[in-house]
Amino acid sequence: MGVSRVRGQEVEVRIVRDGGFLDTLTAIQSFEWTSRTSTLEADRLGGTTTEVDDIYHGASGRIQMHIESSSYLAFIESVRDRARRVTPVTFSIVETMTHPDGTVSRTLFPDVFFEEQSVNVGSRAAFVEFTIAFKCEDFRRLG
Repeated sequence: MGVSRVRGQEVEVRIVRDGGFLDTLTAIQSFEWTSRTSTLEADRLGGTTTEVDDIYHGASGRIQMHIESSSYLAFIESVRDRARRVTPVTFSIVETMTHPDGTVSRTLFPDVFFEEQSVNVGSRAAFVEFTIAFKCEDFRRLG
């Protein structure tokens, strides 16, 4: 019986800037994302247990990739210029997974905001890595 889990080779992550894919940021090494929630607890006089509620905080994630060209600098500049309110730019991220049964699921992270963008030159023999962390208000399943 074959393995019925999704492997990394069946996952594609694309960064979108103003509606167009950034084809040069595609040497993705790892991609992780989190649906961010937290809980609130309250104790009441006369209550016999703690009341619990949850709050949704959007999504966050991290992408690590290898640098293939100098376009990563243009990406960093675009993020910086938007943060400084110099140039209005919209970023989104699309994750596509092909499942072993042949179905394809897509997850859209619209209107993404980036935290740190770091470049790591690990050693003489290592590929240069580019890592970005992101947050957004929500995510949507496209299929």
